[in-house]
Amino acid sequence: MSRSTELSLFQIHDYLLALSRQLSERLDIESVLRLVLQAATALTQAEAGLVALRAPDNQVHVVAASGMPLETARQFSPLLQSMFAAGSAEPADWQHPGFRRALVRVARRHGFPFAEVIAMPFEDDGELIGVLLAFRTAGRAGFTRYELRLLGSFAEQAAIAIRNALLVQQLVQQRERMAAILASTADGIVLLDEQGRVELINPAFTALSGWFSEEAVGLHASQVLVVINEAGIPLPVPALHGGGGRQEGYLVRADRSRGPYVNVTYTPLRAGRVHRRFGTVVSVHDLSERHRLEAAKRAFIAGISHELKTPLAIIIGYAETLLRADASWDEETVRQGLETIRQEAVHLTRLVDNLLDTARLEAGGLTLALAPLQVEELLKHVVDAFRAAHPDHDFAYEPPAEPLPAVYGDRDRLRQVVHNLLSNAVKYSPPNTTVRVNVWANGDEVGFCIADEGPGIPPDRLPLIFERFYRGEEAGRTEGAGLGLYMARALVEAHGGRIWVESEEGQGATFCVALPVYAEEVVRRLRNT
Repeated sequence: MSRSTELSLFQIHDYLLALSRQLSERLDIESVLRLVLQAATALTQAEAGLVALRAPDNQVHVVAASGMPLETARQFSPLLQSMFAAGSAEPADWQHPGFRRALVRVARRHGFPFAEVIAMPFEDDGELIGVLLAFRTAGRAGFTRYELRLLGSFAEQAAIAIRNALLVQQLVQQRERMAAILASTADGIVLLDEQGRVELINPAFTALSGWFSEEAVGLHASQVLVVINEAGIPLPVPALHGGGGRQEGYLVRADRSRGPYVNVTYTPLRAGRVHRRFGTVVSVHDLSERHRLEAAKRAFIAGISHELKTPLAIIIGYAETLLRADASWDEETVRQGLETIRQEAVHLTRLVDNLLDTARLEAGGLTLALAPLQVEELLKHVVDAFRAAHPDHDFAYEPPAEPLPAVYGDRDRLRQVVHNLLSNAVKYSPPNTTVRVNVWANGDEVGFCIADEGPGIPPDRLPLIFERFYRGEEAGRTEGAGLGLYMARALVEAHGGRIWVESEEGQGATFCVALPVYAEEVVRRLRNT
């Protein structure tokens, strides 16, 4: 071997060492692939090259190219896929003349006059993970055994660098995915370190607590996760070095005000065979709606118990009085007593019917007897009945001069809607005030509005007015179980209509209902629901 050849070998050795250092310093997969292609084409004096990698689903993808467009390089994928399917990581198998000729044909079909190609597989722990191709044009010498060995040595270093870069890419993707999950989850999430200090909070927790990441990170959990009971007494924080725990109460916000009613769950993070603890994840679930509904249910049970007991007590009292053997009642007294019993029985029946209808609605078992009907006629009958039953209120209603378009509805159920809205107006407006009813038609809807002169509804109560068991602030002085407006909304929506309320505190409330005009399309839609 000549002195010049020895020098050349030493230079190549130094070049490979320098390449190895550069590859080990790079963790970005695109940067690694560019360096691999640059080095491979330089070592073999090739004019073009490409790198293909196998994905977890065993599909082969050309991920980088030099000397040709990437889209052109991807035309080699079917040939490479067949080689990967064979599962060979031996360089000799990739140098088969038939395979090399097929690669050259693909290149020439796309306008590249390559005559020689060398293929070097990447192997990781005996598993074929990718391949490097280098091309030369016609007129150049073929690839030598020395160049093949040289590329093979480089491929071992390149495979390690590619594997490390792919692992880093996978970790980055997993971290981004976890960040996206934390950002999009509806529950508040707080990550604590081993000492119980806040390491991370998600946007949902910020919305619940008012704590921002830059303020909370580094603080101890006892400063950020403060939960109090109904009496305002802080609940004890579960032992962070134990097996976790949970709290339920009101979350204290960053400004020290009482926040939403929440369930807070502490779950230890453990890893390894010895289950070493390295932190705690805290999940904060907003239970405000459930808590409010449970409170409403408790109030409903108390209220309905009173509502049921009152007519029962009156019925029993009058019946026992009329049945007394030591008294002789005249005919008028008996008639008045029986009338009182009848009225209270009707009231009791209405309460039970509302309860049963509510149960049917929740079970999806409420059916409608649908037919064309005139809303203005229905309103007239119900308003006339209310005039007779409530002489201490005025009822202003004039049917339209011309008949309005018919709607497709259940007469009894729509009468129930009107009855519930009128009852609500009478209950919440003082005696000697006027309840106004008007009916209208607008395009493909027929509707009516019922306005009272009561105290009105505070703005913060308007979203709750149609919910189950909800009763206004005046409820303590009025009858009812908080189901009338809930039933009205459910029945109107079952007809394909809509219901809403307009109110200003101190200026009464106006409830409006709009129903679709009778048409074949409406009939088909309601029959299919």
